[in-house]
Amino acid sequence: MPMSTAVIANLRQSADEMKSQMTLELGRSRWAVDREWDLCEELFRHLPRFCSEELSPQKSELGWNWSFAPVGLVLISTNVALPVYTALFSMLTSLAVGNAVVFRPSAHCPLSASLIASCFHQANPVSGLLQVVYGDLEVY
Repeated sequence: MPMSTAVIANLRQSADEMKSQMTLELGRSRWAVDREWDLCEELFRHLPRFCSEELSPQKSELGWNWSFAPVGLVLISTNVALPVYTALFSMLTSLAVGNAVVFRPSAHCPLSASLIASCFHQANPVSGLLQVVYGDLEVY
């Protein structure tokens, strides 16, 4: 099972716990949390096509050949607006291209970030592929 498929399966399995954490941390209604999770489900549906079609080598109308290549280490910092969706969108696409990720979640959402990190680490035993750094802007 590819890493992204295993991560998505873990995230879906943890969906109820994730939504509960988001409700507690953000003080949002369950309706608002469900709408953010709907965005995550949409991402999960489109990620396989993105990986197979968009990340494959491309040729432009001008005859240029190009392909995606990892840049190495990517820093992802999320805000409080859509913290789980923003984190998952950024992490899944960065990892799909082959980058390692350092994730600094919003200081308002440490529980959700821990659950996301746990889902990634359960799906992929490669050490160091995803690192989580907690704190506010002073951590930089």
